[in-house]
Amino acid sequence: DPADDGEELTEDVAEADRSANGIEWLGRSTFNDTYGFAMSPEVAEENQATRFSVEKFDLEAMADYLEDDDEAVVCVEPEFPARDDGLVLFENETGFEVPEDRLRVFDDAADVYDAVADGTCDFGEVFTTDGRIDALELELVIDPGVFYVYNVSLNVPTDLYQTAPEAFDELVEDILAPMSQTRITELNRRVSNGESISEVAADYIDTFGINP
Repeated sequence: DPADDGEELTEDVAEADRSANGIEWLGRSTFNDTYGFAMSPEVAEENQATRFSVEKFDLEAMADYLEDDDEAVVCVEPEFPARDDGLVLFENETGFEVPEDRLRVFDDAADVYDAVADGTCDFGEVFTTDGRIDALELELVIDPGVFYVYNVSLNVPTDLYQTAPEAFDELVEDILAPMSQTRITELNRRVSNGESISEVAADYIDTFGINP
């Protein structure tokens, strides 16, 4: 029976991981790496849905679109329809159950992004901080808080953490505090465009004056 409050949930999981595995959870990001839906360029243009628009295209609007257009397709990875934090949350919130023949399942979640971008899919399951969202200029369906919040913490072995707990706490704060939803998505976009993870991470550390 997990807590609904994100901070309390993080503390509960941290305590469980510390007790069972000797792992510390440090900090908690402001960005949320959760499930969401992206829409094809055609759907976005048709509904004037852009991230800069005052016109909202949210999960209810997506459900209405799917109900009105019986040929519209939703693309997902295999886990999404079966997970308790996946498709069922959209269906429970909107009251619209996506017919099986209009669900296209991709073995590799990465392929969903390209399929949405090229119009093969009208909507596709995405992770909300994935760099391909920006790299492919995809527009997201607005989620009013239906999908669970997944913040990020830094994990280190308890034995290592106990050698310098104040230093670790300060370092994690320096790393996570400036890492907004926009910034983490931009960092992920650079990796999606071919830059190495180590190079992107080093640039981030240099930019904010974090001393390793």
